[in-house]
Amino acid sequence: MFSGAKTSYLLQANLKQNRVKHLIWIIVLVGLFASAALKFNVLFGTNSDINTIIQTLKLPAMISLFGEFTVEKPYTTANVFASEMLIFMGMFMVFMNISLAISNTRTEEETGLLEMIRSRSIGRLAPIYATAIEIF
Repeated sequence: MFSGAKTSYLLQANLKQNRVKHLIWIIVLVGLFASAALKFNVLFGTNSDINTIIQTLKLPAMISLFGEFTVEKPYTTANVFASEMLIFMGMFMVFMNISLAISNTRTEEETGLLEMIRSRSIGRLAPIYATAIEIF
């Protein structure tokens, strides 16, 4: 038997089981992005404010946190917002993926659900494949 046999069935079950988690994470991420966008124009609305934050973003410590600020002049609030929010959204996506991976692997193993799933005719790696596809 193929080691990933019946992965699609487990993927459907995982998506159905975690649909509330996915919805909550999407709402949190969209809310975070929208609230930051609302405040960003207030914080960096003038050209002097934008130039100040650009100088800050070009410091070595900020480059190590946010990466190289490669936007060409003229700088806008949108450029700065995109540069800063990219890393924050990435961090929150990592938190979301870790929580989903833990709940789909360790929790199933600790509760005995994984043994019940493996007692059926599925591939040995199908639960891991289904979790990886769901996270992706």
